[in-house]
Amino acid sequence: ICRLLLDPRAYQSLGGTLAADGSRLANGALDSYFQKGAVSNILYHAAEYSIKEGKLADAAELLSLAGRYSDLLSLLNRRLSSLLVVTDDVHERMFWRQASEQFLKRYLSKGQMHVIQVLEKERQLPLGNTFQMLLNLMEFFDRCEDGKWESAWELIDHLDVIPKMQQDIPPKIESFTSQSLSIQNVFHHILSKAMQSLYQQYCQLKQSNVGTKAMTTQQQITTGTLTLSVVEGTVEQKLQQLKHRARVLTTFAGLIPLHCDDTFKVEMGRLEAFMV
Repeated sequence: ICRLLLDPRAYQSLGGTLAADGSRLANGALDSYFQKGAVSNILYHAAEYSIKEGKLADAAELLSLAGRYSDLLSLLNRRLSSLLVVTDDVHERMFWRQASEQFLKRYLSKGQMHVIQVLEKERQLPLGNTFQMLLNLMEFFDRCEDGKWESAWELIDHLDVIPKMQQDIPPKIESFTSQSLSIQNVFHHILSKAMQSLYQQYCQLKQSNVGTKAMTTQQQITTGTLTLSVVEGTVEQKLQQLKHRARVLTTFAGLIPLHCDDTFKVEMGRLEAFMV
C-alpha cells in the first residue's frame, strides 16, 4: 500500500488534506477503504520509506498528513540545522526555510491549535521551541552574510544563547547542555559568527572614529567647541564594551563541548586579539 501511495506522489488525493488547524480531513481515496487511524498509519509508514530513500520533502508532507507532528518537527529541525550556515546550495536552503516559516505561521503562531495540542499531549513542546530558535538563527546567519553586523548582533544577543557578562557564563553553560542536538551540533558556527559580528563592529567603529576625530578637530579650530572629547569618550566606551563581550564569548567557548576541531578556538582567540 505504501508503494502505491509513494509512486504517484498524489498524497492529498489519496491521503486527504489538512484543515486550517492542522488536523487531517478524511477526504482522501484511502479513507473510502480504511479507518481514519489506519490511514494515518499508512501515511506514517510511507513517510519512513521516503526518509530512507532521501526524499525528505515528501516525507515532511506525509508526516503532516499523518498527524505525526513530533516526527515532522524533528525532521524540520535536522534540515534547518544542516542548512544553517549559508553555502552555495541556496535553493535547498530557501526551500526548507520557506516551508518552515509557512508551517510556523499556519500552525504554531495562533495559540491552541491542533498541532500544539498534539505536541503537548506527547510532551514534545521543546521541539517547537528548537524549531523557532533555528529559524531565528537562520535569520542571524543571513544578516551576517549580508554584512549587517550590528543588526545580526542585536538578534543573537536578544536570543539569549550567549553570556553578556562573566557571571552569566555558568547559567549559559547549563542552558547549552539542555539545548537539542540540532543546536548543539552547530553551536560553534553560531559562536564564530557572533565573534565575527563583534570584530566587524569594532573595526567599523574604530575606523569611523578616525574620520570623526579629523572632522571634529577642524571644528574645534574654527569654533573652539569641546565636541572631540565627548565623541572620543562615547566611542571609546563602545569599543571597550565590544572587547568585553568578545572576551566573555571566548571564555564561554572554551568551557562548553563543541563539535569542532581546535582551529575554531584559535580563530576565536585571533579575532579577540585583533580588537586592540
